[in-house]
Amino acid sequence: MSDKFKTYSNIAKEVKTSRWTVKRTIYTFINNQNIEEKRRSERPKGPSDNHIEKSVLKEIENKCTLSVHDIAKKVGTSPSNVQNIKKETILKHIKIKTFQSKLRNKTKQLLQEQVDFISSR
Repeated sequence: MSDKFKTYSNIAKEVKTSRWTVKRTIYTFINNQNIEEKRRSERPKGPSDNHIEKSVLKEIENKCTLSVHDIAKKVGTSPSNVQNIKKETILKHIKIKTFQSKLRNKTKQLLQEQVDFISSR
């Protein structure tokens, strides 16, 4: 980049990227005085507040006869949020139980193989 002025195409060839990336980076720098892009807001992937999740799980454990709507009202969140928390918790529980079961079976199998090996000697 020895020349004082270069085209987007020449810069892109030198840094091995697209013209659009060069143009966007220069534009961002001129406007923000910073090359890094601003943090983007994104939709939360689960319950947005751990406090709400803990409260919902506590209510489910204490009074499992409450409806989703009643739990949501009591905790101060939406029924769909309560339903998602319940679903995620059940899936975590199933995954843990499945893993424990597989581990238990593998351990039994290894122990049996050791017993068979020792008895065959």
